Amino acid sequence: MRYSKTLKLVATSMVASAILVGCGGTSNSANTVTNSGVAVDPQLQGATVFLDENKNGLFNSGELSTTTDNLGNYSLTISSNQVGLPIVVTGGVDLVTKKDFTGKLSVISENTNANLHITPLTTLVYQAKQANPTKDIATIKSDLATQLNISVSDIDKNIVATGNENLLQIALRVQKMAQGIVDSNSSNSTIENVYADIASELSSHPLGTALDNVLNKLNAGSLEHAKLKDLDSELKNVDSNGTLTVDELALSMDNID
Repeated sequence: MRYSKTLKLVATSMVASAILVGCGGTSNSANTVTNSGVAVDPQLQGATVFLDENKNGLFNSGELSTTTDNLGNYSLTISSNQVGLPIVVTGGVDLVTKKDFTGKLSVISENTNANLHITPLTTLVYQAKQANPTKDIATIKSDLATQLNISVSDIDKNIVATGNENLLQIALRVQKMAQGIVDSNSSNSTIENVYADIASELSSHPLGTALDNVLNKLNAGSLEHAKLKDLDSELKNVDSNGTLTVDELALSMDNID
């Protein structure tokens, strides 16, 4: 009798434990989410991808991180209470141009295991959210999509996938102009600040006007200002016939200096 009761107690305990695990009571996996995707400028090989827990734009000791593979893929598993923090990518080498990436891109982490690509377009979303914390992400994406003349779903796409040449051109135009402004002798801005300025202008102006307005904050009439105006004019007309592949488009835009 005692032996039988003991078996029943053990069995009951095992069932209860199984129920707890299934409900997340003792399972760590129930409290984490994996964000994964491609870091794009185009694809960034060997780049550092980290969860920017203090939102300072820098990779600090103790922050969760990983490195992109040869195709720019990354995967980062975060806890559920870290959802909403930015995932930032820095460094690495551009798969197409073979040049070092000196910029910085970001995306807002999500409570999903689906792909979460990191591109200049997602960077605009993050900076817009930083400037307007009470504004919901859906509205931010809608406003940006309207001014960029794309669909809302386009913002989250892998822009180096075949058929997304238009998205890639828009994204690289933003990235090259942002980096050009940062590198300008007349600019004291960080890449984050420039993206924030562009995102702010895009809330009510199309891309061309938005970039003009940001450029006009530089010393109008200066050599740097004139060069950047010419750069943007060339970038937007790289593939006027829409015949270039993703790689050809990226190389063509990179060759404009």
